Amino acid sequence: RVAALADPTNAFTRPFLEQIDLAARTIGIEIEVVMLRGTEEFDAVFAGMAGKRIDAVIDMTRLNSVVYKPISKLSMGYRQRVGMAQALLHEPDVLIMDEPTAALTESEIDELFHIIGQLKATGVGIVYISHRLEELQRISDRITVMRDGQFVDTVETADATIDQIIGMMVGRI
Repeated sequence: RVAALADPTNAFTRPFLEQIDLAARTIGIEIEVVMLRGTEEFDAVFAGMAGKRIDAVIDMTRLNSVVYKPISKLSMGYRQRVGMAQALLHEPDVLIMDEPTAALTESEIDELFHIIGQLKATGVGIVYISHRLEELQRISDRITVMRDGQFVDTVETADATIDQIIGMMVGRI
């Protein structure tokens, strides 16, 4: 299973999600795109799910302190975690995250990266889409650059420099 915490209407990520969707369908995997928009209450998010699974996901995403609050009253960081919780309820093997830190504070980014580290430790693959290269260096094992919807290259994060990655992004490499 693959869950995408992304906006399929975003012009930048749409080609990437379309390529992943095509590849997934080729090998018989279904991708679920999880959207935050329109979600009003946690009850709606977790409707029909087993209680123990819900508790485990709430613990992992550190949502315990806000489970009785309307999503509309939560900070962007908590809303991001609710979206992640929605995806994790389906026990995906791969979680796709599209610019997840764009509207987060530094402390919310630290929380998100902690959760990502937990997911990696349990074997969940993370596809993390971002233009923030410092974040990629902090949490990734490999960096794949796409330009104009086309694959450019994949490099090991430990072996790549920021200048090399920028060069791939702008077409100098």
